[in-house]
Amino acid sequence: LTEQTFVYDGSVKNFIVEDSEDSDYYRIVSGDSAIDAGTYQIVISLINNINYTWADSSTTNLTQTWSITPKEVAIPVIENKIYNHGEIVQAKISNYDNNILSIANSGEVYITTSVVRDVQYFANVRDAGTYQIEFSLRDTQNYDFVAPNTLSDSVIVTWTVSPYPVLVPNLSAGQSYTYTGEEILYDFEDTSDSDYYIVSGNVGICADEYRVEVSLLDAENYIWNGGGTMALSQT
Repeated sequence: LTEQTFVYDGSVKNFIVEDSEDSDYYRIVSGDSAIDAGTYQIVISLINNINYTWADSSTTNLTQTWSITPKEVAIPVIENKIYNHGEIVQAKISNYDNNILSIANSGEVYITTSVVRDVQYFANVRDAGTYQIEFSLRDTQNYDFVAPNTLSDSVIVTWTVSPYPVLVPNLSAGQSYTYTGEEILYDFEDTSDSDYYIVSGNVGICADEYRVEVSLLDAENYIWNGGGTMALSQT
């Protein structure tokens, strides 16, 4: 008898006994099969311990421990996304099997499903930010998360919706105009992202010095494509 190890898969696992030529004279008493993960002990006894002994002259039952280890479960992955101008941002959840895992806590994130070939799960939010979803094992005896989370019954997965990067308009320096009595508009070229920033101070009538300022429409959900959220200005 030698130690044997199996991996849980929901089916019956049988301890493999390599019978000898004397297999008619002993029998398996217990512990030779199991389904769930755990440690087991097979017991083999002589059918007749009056007239037969083991090779070492003993008649004591033979025992051997064997085990079924929990099946390893991959940690779910949620794809990172970019803010979509107030629309719902839908991020696919990979490595999620609803038969094995449950969503213990999704906070402000709500979960939807889609069925194409199989069921797919999505995390849905609206604003840019960092979000977390907690996933728990439904069956903690027969399943473990992969290392280094093998001792945990649940894991927290973090994912991000990044602010949308807005193209920076070119505010050229040193522009000057001559008083005409009419409104004069500071001349600069808008970018394709002009819907996502606000321009102020770009209109003048009287002879004076003006400062044009361009600020993001929403500094929580937008960022300049070169980085930063501070308003841009030019005299």
